[in-house]
Amino acid sequence: MKPADQLNYRRALSVRARGVAATRGMEGRVGFWTVGAQDYRTLMWLANGSFKVAYAFESICHVTDPAALVAAMYRVVEPGGWLIVRDWSARPWGPYQSTGQVAHFLDPVCENIRLAELRTVDRHAELIEQAGFEVHRAVDVFAGRKCWGATPAEDRDKWLGYTGPEQDLFRQAKQVLDDARAAGVFTVCEILARRPVG
Repeated sequence: MKPADQLNYRRALSVRARGVAATRGMEGRVGFWTVGAQDYRTLMWLANGSFKVAYAFESICHVTDPAALVAAMYRVVEPGGWLIVRDWSARPWGPYQSTGQVAHFLDPVCENIRLAELRTVDRHAELIEQAGFEVHRAVDVFAGRKCWGATPAEDRDKWLGYTGPEQDLFRQAKQVLDDARAAGVFTVCEILARRPVG
């Protein structure tokens, strides 16, 4: 997708989000910004200590400079405030223990879903601590079991048979994600971290 098309797509998502917020009586209580592809590195439109809680949902895995994003989130969370992260993650599982064995399944996921990198829970926690947060909880949401899919099983054929713009990419993305889940090396991490007060 060309940069101009990406920006128009993000704008359309913001318009849609505002519409949903309005229908739910949330106008004036939530805000949506359409930002450039690199603006996550600073979040400069937000003042220091703007939030009691910042929530990163399936976002760190998409950015090429995650340290900058987490540092920017540290800046906008007030002292004593919290960062909550839920993100796609990697892990060794069963016969797939080495970095290369795990990458065999996860590199195609990153390529087809346009992810920068999938990190282990420990690497996520380390990234967040390096920004200055105190990590209070860092867990594999699917510890001891394989991660279930985000779409209902009955919708799998719709994804694999999708016809339309970038159909090959959508079909391949679904297949490689299913393969990584089946191998057990794909999971989701959840991290709760606090910005120190002093």
